[in-house]
Amino acid sequence: MAVITRNGHGGSSSGVRGAPSWLLVTNKAIPVLAKALHHTSASGVLVYGQGAALQSEDYRWDATDAAEELPAWKTSIRVHKDKHRVCIRTAVMNVPPLYWVHNTTSRTWAVGTDAFTLQIARAQWGMPVGFTDPTVVNRDSTTSFHGVSQLPAHTSFVLDRNPQSSAWKLSSQELDDPVFAALEPSITDYDTAGKRFVEAVQKSIADATRETNPETGIACLLSGGIDSGAVATFAVRAGLKVTAYSAGSPWGNEHEEAQELADYLGIPLHRIELTTADYLAAVPDSMRALATAERERIDIALTITAIMRSGVIKEDHVLTGYGNDLMLIGLPPDSTSTDVLLQDIITEVDFARHSGEFTDYVARMYGKRTTHVYWHEEVVKTALDIHPSAKVHGGREKAFFRAAMEAYIPKTAAWRQKIGIHVGGGLQGGLDALFGGLGQKVAVYEDVFRAMAKRLVEDPSASIEDLAPVPI
Repeated sequence: MAVITRNGHGGSSSGVRGAPSWLLVTNKAIPVLAKALHHTSASGVLVYGQGAALQSEDYRWDATDAAEELPAWKTSIRVHKDKHRVCIRTAVMNVPPLYWVHNTTSRTWAVGTDAFTLQIARAQWGMPVGFTDPTVVNRDSTTSFHGVSQLPAHTSFVLDRNPQSSAWKLSSQELDDPVFAALEPSITDYDTAGKRFVEAVQKSIADATRETNPETGIACLLSGGIDSGAVATFAVRAGLKVTAYSAGSPWGNEHEEAQELADYLGIPLHRIELTTADYLAAVPDSMRALATAERERIDIALTITAIMRSGVIKEDHVLTGYGNDLMLIGLPPDSTSTDVLLQDIITEVDFARHSGEFTDYVARMYGKRTTHVYWHEEVVKTALDIHPSAKVHGGREKAFFRAAMEAYIPKTAAWRQKIGIHVGGGLQGGLDALFGGLGQKVAVYEDVFRAMAKRLVEDPSASIEDLAPVPI
């Protein structure tokens, strides 16, 4: 297998592509990013960026309150207008992750939302650029790029500049991690767990859709299973105008399962048939969003990326059922030991925080906003507080949630066997076979990633569309 470039490769996509959404804050100019320079503060801090990130209230470069407490569940950056200070807070669930570059000899630094632009900064400052292993995701500060670190989740950072020496000093405080509450769950009653979790999901949807235009409504990605089914159900019960979308691959689909639930809820379902070309064309955007070529993460991201690229979804806001498996032991576990299950939950959640797989980077690039309902503060806290004995019960995973949902959806949907988004419809196996096997696909993904990074270092505004893999 090899990566073949060909102009205009994009499958049958017709989505309106905008600028990649990113923000980078630094104390030294990056000449090649001059067109993306957005703001220069009195203290010499430069803000580069483009796309939706520049409109986000989470990133501000005119802050006036140096004592402002940044929210724990949002990644935030504040460049202070009147003080030589930059305050940063990474979210509990690390959405989106932040990346960091520091040159200790020149005392230059940069922090931003896109690992590729951080590598560009290193190249512009004469620092060596290269790769670690872009085919893996590590649960530490390591990224795919040498010298580009990921800031840890749920940590506060302050950069202060000494007016006399102009030197910047970084201080950080790693905060108590709410994820470790999973080690001491207090909800052991089966029915109580269901009631509390349903309430948390309902609150998540209410909070996420508070400003939704009732005329345009929202979109729900629907597979017909328990997670996406609950999201669609409670969106409908909240009085929202809901349109469901089900994605099929050349290797299969779950359209009929989704149709059963859509008919029950009385909402329209659009069946999206994604082609092989659609999936391949989605690879570069997925890699840019996740800053990795790791096969599992990319395969998970491909469906939603391909959907966004297709332009099929007309609503501005998309709700998903992603992420619930991580906290509710959604796949059949290898052990029934409580201690093992508790540790597995923490491991899986923490891995997802490092992988960045819940970012809405691609959606923003195509003018959409995604909300992963199960990644909401109340849902996460509630899920972690439920004992594994309620999650795995009677030989079924997510048992308490399935039982609670019988009051809202058909029993067949509530207890439908869980299939991962990258497995449903035979996607991952089909892609493996397309490239001649797992090993070959991993190699092709790595080649695409390296080609992307090389091109963007040379020209940050260059298109990466033609770098989509083509099996031969």
